[in-house]
Amino acid sequence: MEVSGYRFSTISLSVLLRKGISHIHNEAAAILIQHAVKWLKTSKYTNTIRYYVYEKGDQNKWNDAIEQTLGRSVVNATIDEQVSKLRIYLLALIYSFPKDEAVYQDTLVPLQNALNRELISPEVVAAFGRKLAESLCEKMTGNTNVSFNVNLSTLKKAGNLDPFFLQCLYQIKAYGNTSIHRSNPIYGSDTLTVDDLKILLIILKKILLAYQLQLSPASGEI
Repeated sequence: MEVSGYRFSTISLSVLLRKGISHIHNEAAAILIQHAVKWLKTSKYTNTIRYYVYEKGDQNKWNDAIEQTLGRSVVNATIDEQVSKLRIYLLALIYSFPKDEAVYQDTLVPLQNALNRELISPEVVAAFGRKLAESLCEKMTGNTNVSFNVNLSTLKKAGNLDPFFLQCLYQIKAYGNTSIHRSNPIYGSDTLTVDDLKILLIILKKILLAYQLQLSPASGEI
């Protein structure tokens, strides 16, 4: 369809049939995930593929298959008080966003889904946090047809952002890029820890608040 001129940023696919493959369900899920990742790396327009499962209990199996196939880390959000508080606060922020905002379905909903789990994948938070930061920079610069790097450089040269917030934007970019491509370790190890997740959630808080400020301008600085 893309070759024919269609430009779908999001594709949703239903996974309904399990008859005859119950004994290789995990392997079948892994193959579908691998094909989805391969397509996302080559597609010019598609940036999200959603699989919808029908059988009760399959969601956890699919989450496990995604984490295993993509080599994701998993952090138990309930064992750290700071992470638990940040998670609750961020979910409340996400719920407060207008549902018709452009980033809601493709960016905020995946973040919401990731944060709603007790076992959080920092790579998912990093990847969609980066995507949110990219959209935020487009709003702040007014440039939608340039790269994330160009918009970051524009904001840096303008010199009117708090240095810590600018650092947050660059850091979420680095986390997000590595989480997507997974070719090199992020900081010494390719396994993200609870400390990495804390950093990501603090950065995400700053980005969400800055995004809200863009939607409802008020006095003050970021």
